[in-house]
Amino acid sequence: MTVITPAAGTQLWRPYDDPPLLTPDMAAGPAATPPEDAAQLGRYLAALVAARRCPVHVSVAFNAVYFGYDVHEGGYLGGPLDLETFPTVSLGEAADALPVGAMVNVATGAILMPAEIVYKEGAHPQLGEDGEVPGWLSGAPSGACGPGRTDPLAQAVLHERLVIDPDAFGEGLSADATQLARMRRKSRWLDARGHLVVDAQYASAAEADLDDTDYYAHFLLTRGRDLILSPHAPAPLPTLLPPAADEDALATALHGLLDTVRGVLRGIDELRMRGDYAFTRVSLAERLADDGPLGGQALEDKATSISRTGVPSQRRNRAPARTVGHTALGPALLAMRDTSGLLDGIAYPIAICHANAVLADYVRCDSDEDTGLLRNGVHLRLDDPWQGGGIWRAEHPRTAPADRAPDEPLGLGWQDSLPPHAAQPVPEPEPVSPEPATGPVEEHEQGERPDWAPDDEDLGLGSLPALNDSQLDWIQTLRLWHTIQDVLPLPNAVAEGLRDAGWEGRTLRLELDHAGEPLAADDRAFGVTLERDDNGIRLAGVVWPLEFFPGIVLTLSWARAGGVIRARTTLLPEPVVIDGEDIRHRYDPQVLTRDQAPGNARKGTRGTNELTPGQQLLRAVRILGLLDQYGRAMLPEVHLAEALRRTTPDGHGVLTQLEAEGAIGLLVAAGELSVERGSLGEDGRAQHPARAGQPGIQLLCYTPRRAQRFVESPVMAVSSTDRLQPRGHRVHGHLRRIGHLGRQPSDKQRAAYREDMRRWGLVGSLEIPRGYTYIPDHHRGG
Repeated sequence: MTVITPAAGTQLWRPYDDPPLLTPDMAAGPAATPPEDAAQLGRYLAALVAARRCPVHVSVAFNAVYFGYDVHEGGYLGGPLDLETFPTVSLGEAADALPVGAMVNVATGAILMPAEIVYKEGAHPQLGEDGEVPGWLSGAPSGACGPGRTDPLAQAVLHERLVIDPDAFGEGLSADATQLARMRRKSRWLDARGHLVVDAQYASAAEADLDDTDYYAHFLLTRGRDLILSPHAPAPLPTLLPPAADEDALATALHGLLDTVRGVLRGIDELRMRGDYAFTRVSLAERLADDGPLGGQALEDKATSISRTGVPSQRRNRAPARTVGHTALGPALLAMRDTSGLLDGIAYPIAICHANAVLADYVRCDSDEDTGLLRNGVHLRLDDPWQGGGIWRAEHPRTAPADRAPDEPLGLGWQDSLPPHAAQPVPEPEPVSPEPATGPVEEHEQGERPDWAPDDEDLGLGSLPALNDSQLDWIQTLRLWHTIQDVLPLPNAVAEGLRDAGWEGRTLRLELDHAGEPLAADDRAFGVTLERDDNGIRLAGVVWPLEFFPGIVLTLSWARAGGVIRARTTLLPEPVVIDGEDIRHRYDPQVLTRDQAPGNARKGTRGTNELTPGQQLLRAVRILGLLDQYGRAMLPEVHLAEALRRTTPDGHGVLTQLEAEGAIGLLVAAGELSVERGSLGEDGRAQHPARAGQPGIQLLCYTPRRAQRFVESPVMAVSSTDRLQPRGHRVHGHLRRIGHLGRQPSDKQRAAYREDMRRWGLVGSLEIPRGYTYIPDHHRGG
């Protein structure tokens, strides 16, 4: 595996200014920050991350700018900080939860030692010493007490590991090496690794489930309020707001500043990010060049061993069973040989960030480009970013979720432990019967989906990646029936918020933003009403523009104090062609398969008057087949006749057996269908791949024909005034294995590889290794 990073010892950060002053534009978010201000902030933050000996979290970077961290001297020297007002924290004690970025006093018996919390992770008692962890813990919410079980009456108390920087306030106020060693040895004030392990008490489960940056914002607006309101700060937060600004404006400005800091950190070439933690490429290069117990080769070996936890044991004459392994990276590193002392203090979080980066690069480089599987047939990805330094999930057999980075956590371990149909706790009024070929459908009858067909009730369900006191942000896929009924169902949290704010029965304003494509004036904004049906609360009267196709992914936001809901689409990094149709915007491949099956038509468009036998057959497979993440649909051939009866629109004759067999042959020959092997479960539902002990069956498989469409002109930039932008991910330059596909890298990829090798000062050949291609640094998603 080759990772494109600077050569060890290379100094790449740019000259920097003193900490830049925050401005009202920065408080409005990254999109409103002038380029010259962002560049100045970037110079400072690049130097800050290079100077500190630990990864720098977005919250810590905000502290440095807001309170004036002196990169030359190494600490918060003077300024608005009153050390005596910091909360006190003690090893092993229960106390109010503290976020990353909080400034604390560590109780040491005789004195209080000021420090800054620079890293935090879950330290659940069921984390094994070698990294083994029960699957249900991966991605579990704060109230989880076992597989698929939560206790709503339990207090929100989490067992957490806090890593502090005792030198954050300069050498004069920090404990010396002898004092720190004595504290660790006695394990009274710090544990043996120089960390604080505490039982953190949160006010609620919702508060405990906030990510570290959002929780820090909540902390500053409540218990840490005196810090951000201090008139002695270089640019106090109230001075960035108009006179008489209310509490919502204060919260919005704080979130805007944090978003600006995050956006600038992610745009600095010299840095890499693990979640909201930034570290230098130089430090990673030095790690990879090190031949010690935590060096590059050791971490690559650890990545390989973690992937092997998903390899099933082979049994004679039996297909391999589905195997899932979960490994917590922190305990796994501690269990490695000869690492004593190398993971103490702030050396631990930088090792965690480097190891996560190596694992992500290992997956990117060595996984198959089409299936997402490693050479051993295992799908490896980060599943939980917080517990135990990050829980990695190895699964066999598995295909990678489409358009998901390997270090984008999904919480599949917890979802697997939930009862059937409970993986998504927020119900949505979703139709379960296929739409007719033409004309609007006023209501959808329930119960028409056969027992053996997959339950699609949660397909395209809304999810809330961000939840805070001032604004709700959620992501939702547009379904065909939404466009037919002129509605948009709302997730429970959004519906409850609107109802509590008194909007039920009143008119709100829905504003639409179609990235890269201007909408007609009448389509950009209009009034909608909040109405209730048997399945919950939804927006009614939505006039969906024709440009918003079924399957397109929407990012929505609602400021709690306002009467406007904003919905925007997101451009793909590069346009694609699906079954001959151009798609430029982010989409859900599963919804695309279901809702754009032959014969389906939205209101305001003309449906297909006549379906050919092949189209009828494709419709049956796409509507009632078993779906995977890529939008493939697989229908048991034994159920084909029943599927045709249920999905053939009125006015069309159901195919005879001879006609169906002829249509299958033509579709297979044309590459529109394939035949796969699967198995049949006790409930009559198809399983793919086939499971041991189940009768084998033949599956008719529809696979979306996806092709990249390259354009000469650059894609238009996405603009939005929303506080939170969708958090896409930056993909760093890396090699990808293609030799097994019989492909060769293009001249453009060879030139990009040579350019980056020279740019980062790497030693070695300037030619791409045989059997690989090069993927340059780029941003994907959001």
